[in-house]
Amino acid sequence: MGGGEFNYSPLMLHVFWLLHLQPSWSFLCGLALGGVYCVALGWLPPAGSWRELALRLASAISPASYFAIEQANIDVFLFVMLTGAVWLLSRSLAWRMGGYGLILTGFLLKFYPVAMLPLAMREKRSHFSAGAAVSLCVGTLFLAYFYHGIVAAIATLPISDPFINTFGAINLSSGLLTLYAGSGHATPQWLAYNIPWFNVPHAIWVPQPDIRLCQDACIVAWAMLTWRRGQIPLAELNSGEPLFLEASALLISVCFLLASNLSYRAIYLSLAVPGLWRLRKTYRPAYGLLAILVFELWEAPIRDFFQALDHVLHAGPGPALLFWLAREVLWWWLAAGLLRIVLAFAILHLGRLLAGKIDAIKLEA
Repeated sequence: MGGGEFNYSPLMLHVFWLLHLQPSWSFLCGLALGGVYCVALGWLPPAGSWRELALRLASAISPASYFAIEQANIDVFLFVMLTGAVWLLSRSLAWRMGGYGLILTGFLLKFYPVAMLPLAMREKRSHFSAGAAVSLCVGTLFLAYFYHGIVAAIATLPISDPFINTFGAINLSSGLLTLYAGSGHATPQWLAYNIPWFNVPHAIWVPQPDIRLCQDACIVAWAMLTWRRGQIPLAELNSGEPLFLEASALLISVCFLLASNLSYRAIYLSLAVPGLWRLRKTYRPAYGLLAILVFELWEAPIRDFFQALDHVLHAGPGPALLFWLAREVLWWWLAAGLLRIVLAFAILHLGRLLAGKIDAIKLEA
């Protein structure tokens, strides 16, 4: 990979080194990656109307999705792998085991796909127990073999500029601290460069771990107190739609709470569109979640508009600041809505597992 410092899984760095990828392969690899991304979108359940198809298209070709494909980012490869895994999870036992294997492979390559493992709670108790044991063994061996590399990767997780194309719970507190510092409450040596929107010098201020833990606890508590709103009528969905919805909710929730993410990771929101669209008439929050989802995937051109407004009309930082604040509040609202769905799914299936019942979707043995 040309050397340098990478906060990736040590296994993925070893794989890339063994493949001996060359810069001359960029075009063909990028073309292949874009092609399999289109194929992966075809694994979603069929759209029920032209309006739903238009909504899916809006998410699939959004600026966030284009950013991921244009950069040929590894997250596109993981998106394809995890979408394929969800597609397999609605099939017979042998295929489902392959799906869980893809999820574990994604975890070994870039950590965060482990968020999808709770989907195994849909299985019979014996299958769930066996899968949990295998996952625990794989995770333990991975940690034992790559311990120092994993610790180094986690310790060097970057904190991105909260005012650009990023999302995460940390953005709100980091941005407010940065603005407070830039308003004259910090010494000049901390002010490193310019915010494009505000034209004032600033450095990225990172909140203390206890502040980050507190804000994460607040959004989780909010979701727990209102989790019943996430009790969606699964009977109205086919076997694929709830799986894609839960996979999206798990991935986005974990990424939002634990790290600062560049916007291309929001492509996983596309997986939630079929389920939310189908539920819109019987699950009222679905309308709002769909609207926010599309807004967040398309926020880049709106952000650029406010930047241009500042430069051309000398409007000052007010409009851009209000847009940034609205963007962050909407991200919190979306994350809380997805967390409610995750909690409802977990509570439902945890009770079923403890009772030893088979899932209502009648999984094949």
